[in-house]
Amino acid sequence: MAYINGKFLEREERQARIEAVTERLKKLRDIIKAGKHSDYHVILCGKTAMNSPN
Repeated sequence: MAYINGKFLEREERQARIEAVTERLKKLRDIIKAGKHSDYHVILCGKTAMNSPN
């Protein structure tokens, strides 16, 4: 069980959230590696990584 955004998440919900955040980070990483990023993408990637449940 995890407490995220004021709510307790069971294992299945927590796993779904981890997978969603992981996919978001992969997409941002690919944008940055391809050189198609802006400062916004870099800042967003940093914020997402810091809030990641991993």
